[in-house]
Amino acid sequence: MSMSPVLDVLQSHAQRLQGITVAFRDQMQIRGESLQRLALRQAAALDESERQRMFTLDAPRYLRDFPAFSALYWVSPDGAIRQREMQGASRQPREGEPPVVGAQLQAAMARVRSGEPVVMSPTVEVAGVGPTTLLLAAGESDQQLRGYMLAVHQPGQVFPSSLAFLAAGSPMVVARDGEVIYA
Repeated sequence: MSMSPVLDVLQSHAQRLQGITVAFRDQMQIRGESLQRLALRQAAALDESERQRMFTLDAPRYLRDFPAFSALYWVSPDGAIRQREMQGASRQPREGEPPVVGAQLQAAMARVRSGEPVVMSPTVEVAGVGPTTLLLAAGESDQQLRGYMLAVHQPGQVFPSSLAFLAAGSPMVVARDGEVIYA
């Protein structure tokens, strides 16, 4: 019995998995770089009034362009929420939305201060929402930290755009710990 057909199938699956990994990594890099640009734009504002106006204009556009972001926050250097924009019509925090203050935010802020340009927190499971991470980018101007741009991110929302070209013509299911994230 020849192993060639089995090896061909395994090689095909390995190539497909590599494509999925690259697509997901690229999508996450795009989100991180965009969040970093938004943070730098916020930090470059001449005064607080201009910064607030820019956030009010920019945040809804980012939420539209990146549906995996359920909320965007401008956070002061000391961790206080200064401005928030939520995904969806109600623009109210969803039940179960992870708190943006606390250990995850403080740990991410420490990593950004140590030189990482964009930080993704560990994923936490949020009831009724699913896997959730925080993305944080520093907003610096004149070599001074002005604040942070924070995105509440549902990684499962990245899969449809990342996998659309790979899933064409064949079923694809992505699961994490037995829970289907994408089908």
